[in-house]
Order: sequence, then C-alpha cells, then structure tokens
Amino acid sequence: MNKRMELKGNTNWIFLLLILGIGSSWSQSFSKRQLKPTDYALWSTLSEEKISEDGNWISYKLNYQSAKDTLLVQNTQTAKKQYFPTAENGLFSPDSKWWIAQDSKKGIALLNLQTSVLQWIQNVSKYEFVAGGKYVVLTKQESQKEESLHILHLQTGKEQTINGVSEYRFNGDGTLLAYVTPKENTVKLIRMNSNFNSETLVQEKEGDFKYLTWNNKGDVLSFIQESNNETAKLKNHKLYYITQLEQKPKIVVLDPLLSTDFFKDKHIVIPFARMPLEISEDGKRIFFSLAASVPQKEENETVQIWNSVETGVHHGQQLDPSHIPKLAVWWPEENKIVQIGTDDLPNVLLTGNQNYALTFNNGAYEPQYEFEAIPDFYLTDLNTGKSSLVVKKQLHSIGNIGAAPQGRYINYFKDKKWWIYDPILEKQTNVTTLIPSAVYNLEFDQPGATPPYGSPGWTQDGKLIVYDQYDIWTVTPDGKNAKRLTQGREQKIRFRIYQSLDENDIINTLSNLPTRTFNFTKETVLEALGDNKASGYYYLQSNGQCNVMVYKKARISMLKKVKQTEKYLYKEESFESSPKLQLWSKTMKKEQLVLKTNLHQDKFFWGHAELISYTNQKGQPLKGVLFYPAGFQSTKKYPMIVHLYERQSGMMHHYINPTQYNSDGFNPTNYTFDDYLVFYPDITYEVGTPGQSAVSCVQEAINTVLAKGIVESNHIGLIGGSFGGYETAYIISQTNRFATAVVGAACTDLVSNYLSMESSGERSHMWRYESAQLRMGASLFDNYKGYIENSPIAHASSINTPVLIWTGQQDPNVNWTQSIELHLALQRLQKPHTFLVYPGQGHAIGKPESQIDLDTRVKEWFDYYLKGIPFFAKRS
Repeated sequence: MNKRMELKGNTNWIFLLLILGIGSSWSQSFSKRQLKPTDYALWSTLSEEKISEDGNWISYKLNYQSAKDTLLVQNTQTAKKQYFPTAENGLFSPDSKWWIAQDSKKGIALLNLQTSVLQWIQNVSKYEFVAGGKYVVLTKQESQKEESLHILHLQTGKEQTINGVSEYRFNGDGTLLAYVTPKENTVKLIRMNSNFNSETLVQEKEGDFKYLTWNNKGDVLSFIQESNNETAKLKNHKLYYITQLEQKPKIVVLDPLLSTDFFKDKHIVIPFARMPLEISEDGKRIFFSLAASVPQKEENETVQIWNSVETGVHHGQQLDPSHIPKLAVWWPEENKIVQIGTDDLPNVLLTGNQNYALTFNNGAYEPQYEFEAIPDFYLTDLNTGKSSLVVKKQLHSIGNIGAAPQGRYINYFKDKKWWIYDPILEKQTNVTTLIPSAVYNLEFDQPGATPPYGSPGWTQDGKLIVYDQYDIWTVTPDGKNAKRLTQGREQKIRFRIYQSLDENDIINTLSNLPTRTFNFTKETVLEALGDNKASGYYYLQSNGQCNVMVYKKARISMLKKVKQTEKYLYKEESFESSPKLQLWSKTMKKEQLVLKTNLHQDKFFWGHAELISYTNQKGQPLKGVLFYPAGFQSTKKYPMIVHLYERQSGMMHHYINPTQYNSDGFNPTNYTFDDYLVFYPDITYEVGTPGQSAVSCVQEAINTVLAKGIVESNHIGLIGGSFGGYETAYIISQTNRFATAVVGAACTDLVSNYLSMESSGERSHMWRYESAQLRMGASLFDNYKGYIENSPIAHASSINTPVLIWTGQQDPNVNWTQSIELHLALQRLQKPHTFLVYPGQGHAIGKPESQIDLDTRVKEWFDYYLKGIPFFAKRS
C-alpha cells in the first residue's frame, strides 16, 4: 500500500516536471485550432519595404484581402510604429529626417522623424525630395495640362509656389530646376541656392516646349519645341541645347526649317520606342530622332492586302521604311549632324560612351517565327562614320548582348559561347575557352538558341564578368585569362552579383546597350541559392575571400543597404514562417528582428514543405515540393493534388497566404488545412514532345511520393493553368491514374492554335510552338504527326477522368475557343466534365467575385472526387 502510494506520488512529481518542462509547448498545441476560410481575412501581405539612409527607420505596407491596406513607419531601435491606413508610396528623405506618403482621401502625409510632428497637405498629385532632402517638391494639378509646384524648405518651412507649369525637371543633385509655363510659352530656370529667383531661358510666341532633359552631370539642359506651322498629323520640332547654366546660359538651337540641306526631306519627330532626347556622357552631343517629312499614306479602309512574305505588326499594311523614326546625333558646338539609323538599318543601340552605335533591322528576316527578331548587327563609329559587320543573326534581348563602359568592346552570346568584338582590330574573340564549365543554361529545354547563365557587366579594370551554373568568372577581352571568383560548384551554391543595391561602386552608364561596371576593389554583395533551395547573401572582399552574410534554409530576398552605415535589411520567409524583416551588420552577433508579420499564425495548425528528389523515365534528376497537411500524421494516408507548370521546386520556401482570391482558382496553403497533400513537381522536356515529356516526369514524381506510404493512391487529383493546363489535359488523355483533374486557360488543339492569330492581330501563335514554351521546335508542316500526337484534343476519346475546365472569355494569350474545343469534344463523347466561362476575364481571373467563385468550385470539385463529399452538402 505504501509502495503504491509512493509510486503514485513519484508519478505525480514526474508529471509535474513534464508540465513544467514542456507545458509551454503543450499549452500552445492545445490552444491551436484548424484554420477556416473565415479566418483568411486576418492575413496580410508585406510590400513596399524601405529603409532610411541612417538605418533608424523602416516603412512597409501590409495588404489585406478584405480590410484597409496599411502603410507603417517604424523605428528600428525602439520598434515604435505609426500607422497610415489606405496610404501608399512611402518615401524617406535622403537625410533621414523626413518621411512622406500619399493617402487618396486625406492627402499627403509629411512626417518629421525627429519630432514626430505630422502634417497633412491636400490636393497633391506628385511629390519628391530634392537637394539631399533639403526640399520637398509637391505638385498640385490646376487643369488637364497645367500644375502648380510647391517647393518647401524643410528646415525653415519657407514655401515657394510656381503656378501654371506644364513640365518640370530638376538636375541630378537638385541644384537647378527647369520648367515650362505654357501661358507665357517659356522655359525658365531656378537656381535653388539663389532665393528661388527665376530666369527665362527661352520665350516664343508659339510652339509648345516639351521633354526637358538633363545630362547625368546636371550642367547641360536640352528640350524640344513643337513647330506650329506643320500639319497636325506630322509635327516638326526644334532642338535646344543650353550650357553654362550656373552663369550666363549659352543657348544653341537646331531648327530644321533653317537647315534645309540636311532636313530637306526630314523632320525631327517624337519616337515611339525610345526617349525623345538623350545627352551624351560628355555633354557635347544630343541624340534625337528623324523621319520622312511626307505623311504616311492612309490605310486602305476597303481592303487589307496580306501577302505571302510579310508578317509582323503591320499585317495588311505597307509600312514605308522612311517613316520609321531613326536616331541621329547633333554636335551643337560644331553645328554637325549625323544620321545613325537608315532605311535599311533603322534600329539603333548606343554603346557605353556613345562613340559607337549598333545598327540593325528587326524586319530583315521576315517572315520569322521567333519570339523576337534575330537580325544582323553592324557597328558604326559616330566620329568617323565607318561601319562594319559585327555578327549575323544575333539575339539582342537583355542578357545576350552588351558593351564595355569605355565603349570599345561589344560582348555577345552566340553558339553557347561569349564573344567580344574589337572594332579597332575588327576581330571576334571567343573569351570563354579557358572556362572549363558550361556558360550556357544546361536546364534550357525549349527550341531556339540556348541562353547564357548571364553576364552582369564589366569590372572596373576592363574584364568581362560571366556566369556558369554556380560561379562568377572574369575574362580578359583577348580571351587569354579567366579567373573564378567564387567556389559555388563545390558547395552546390549558385552565386550571382546582387544588382539591386543602390551603391556607388556599381556604375550605370547612359546607354542603350546594357552597360554596368562593378568595382571589385571594394566589397561586392552576392546573392546565393543552393541546390537544396537554401538562399541568402554573401559579400566578396577585395582580396577574393567570400564571406557569408546570411544563408539559411529559407527564402531570403529584398536586400537593401543602409547608405550611411554597413547595415542591411532583408526579408526572410518559408512555407511555415510568415515574412519577417531582419537587420544585419558585421558588428552584430546575430541578425536583429525588426518585423514579424501575421503573428496570429501561431494560433493555428500549419503544414510544412519537403523537397522531393526523383528522376524521370530517362534518368534525369529532378526535384519537387511536397506540402504536408496541418497536423500531419505519418500513420495516416491522405488524398493528394498535383499542380503542374514546368519547374516549380523554387516554391519550396515561399510563404503563401491563405486566401480565396486566387487568379487560377488554386492555393496550396488552403488545401493543407483540409487534410490534403499538395505536390509541385519539376518537369523537363524534349523538344517535339512537350506532352509526352510531362507524362514521363509527372508519373515518376508521383511514384516517388507514393513510396512514402502516405498517399491514397486512388485519390490523386491533377491541376494546371495556362501551360500547366495544357499538360494536365494531355496527361489525362494518356492515363487513367487520376481520380479527377482541373484544366484552366489551356491550349488543347495544337493544330488550330498554331494556325491562329494573337488577340492583338499583330502576329500568329506560330512562334510559341517553333521557338518558345510549347516546344514543338518545327513548323506544323514539318512535324504534323508530332502536333497531332501532342494535342489533347486528338486523344479526347481516351479521357476517362472527370475534368473541370475553366477559361476567361477575353483571354489574350490562349483564346477561349481552345477550351471550347475540349468541352465540345468531351460533350460529344459523353465524357463527365464541367465547363466554366468567366465573361470579361483574361488569361488569369482578376475580378474578385470571379476569383472566389472559381476557388470555391475547384475546392468543391476536388472534395467530391477525392473525398466523396457531395456537392450539395458543401454548398449548404
């Protein structure tokens, strides 16, 4: 008896010790509950993150699905917050003393960060800080064409008002202000250090002044004046070039009516694809556009003639090459003009120092069936006029071609190699021969030219920077030296230069070709992404050592540098953890948490994510992300939904707010609250067999998850939208493995879609198949059998899976008739399906009411076919 009592007493003490030791976690577990759709409104999304230049303040916006979005300002040391519901576009002054934002109802909020005094100003349409934060400039709309400027000296409170302004521009450091007053028809100048005294630069009786433009240094001003003695359809223009603005301005005018030799059949025009004016780095040249002075013939309203060789934007209309705006350059001090673009080569890209220009013709090889034109490129010396062929049939999208900041070299990517062209030696050099690893994207599986891993720019000492799969390299222009700067391959970490920091050692040059200089004599911030989906940032020191800043099994993003100190702000999140903002510096023992969003998440059970590795039927290694249900039990089996769209394992650490406002009717987080597994597999493709490739990858991915013993194998659903919708439709035509499927905005008939026009009427869909995502890699007539074999419609009779189809009736990417075809085929075959059409909606569903409707119907569909819950029970 006594022993039993002693044992019971000891047991009570053990239980008490357990409670003391783990009581907190037990308490949290017992207090948690399952999340319901009525709880979704609690969640917010973090956006508009900013940090002051002294690092003492941050501002950010919390966006809610059914409540007022709120902008906040927070002190990073005290965590004190100020709330601004319905405000947006918060901005810190460069001196970190002020903060400003706009509220659509209250006006402009101007907050003194030192005194916490808040001032509201009404009827302001635009605002900006100038002169290092000495002034704030507020714009108020007076009429449709005129506004008033209110320049407030923030220290003294003195305000200067300028009424009747149609356009204004400050130079770079905010010391000079140029503005146009249309009633007086003047261009005026204010020197900000001269007590706001204004000086009239130009005044004319007629002809509007437009496009005020400063050079980077801020000591040259240029603008355009419209000539009123021309027809309304074809305006001519004058150019103005003004220097010596701090003293007595010197003005030079280029008037086409007075330069009849050069402008005999030309006008100065406003182009539609580039800035109207550009000033060279040396401030001595003005770039502008020309076109023929004779108006373009009116389009024939009776008939359009579409012939057998012309395609592109102007189907059915003959476009005179002389009417395409062409770049020209003017030396005001020398009274010299050179036309750069020609009728044969109308397109122009300037190099780094604007001494050279690449000229080309996007229409040279029409008709063509690429996403973008692949023209021949010629290099013209603007000083001598000498021109030479650089490369034939070269992609010019961002990342494929660039120029050295000094302007001598052109770098381009072709045939899986980086090349440099030297115009002085007229020599092409493959500069990647000494790099042992591939500099082209090994995962690229679309037709067309294989893209590079990238080249962000050049070093301060004239070397080209290139990437391989994991590392950063520098190569000399002669190709004789190559140096690896990182050791990512050994760690399976991909390193790239982080280009989103506003730092002085990253030099952007005014140019049309991508031109950026990185100074490796200073520390350079790198972004890092591991094969295991860990991510973060490192810093590369001038001695070549690479040190970690932050690197975690999480999604680390949005790094921002505090300009006045060595502090950094970044965002951290994972599937299980809502985004938070962290401060980091070398002097800190650990990062400082300054904001954690959605704290209420701790009240609810939550799922988790796992990275799954598998191989497709050809043995290629792939990954996928498996999202587990909240409260997962390893001894239980669950229904599973498989979501399709190319490679998706990058979603591993994305925090996805629970919401019914989804543009494709599906949110994986929602389903993890309702005892579903959700799987996002990677898919790789062979050109010519996009559908069959998807089948191979998805089947093996599912087999890998099934081996875990946690899936109800007879309750697997499939869902996809857009290209994922195509994959879903095709897969269910090849297998009866799936209990149900949802197909959204899908291409279902490759033949009819290939032979159709885009909604704009500008070109056909052929390029999507021959050189882009739909991955056929050949014309319909070169591989007709392949188009049929990869079309879901051709196999509709084999579809036995109940399918929910949806589309937006105004889809500009995939015409809704593609969904109609699948519906009509299944209807004629008497196959079970439902077809949802959303009037007024596009490729993605944007109307909130339609989003909730689609989300609800998709959930009911899966619940019925994967859980056996009747539709009527769910609706009630």
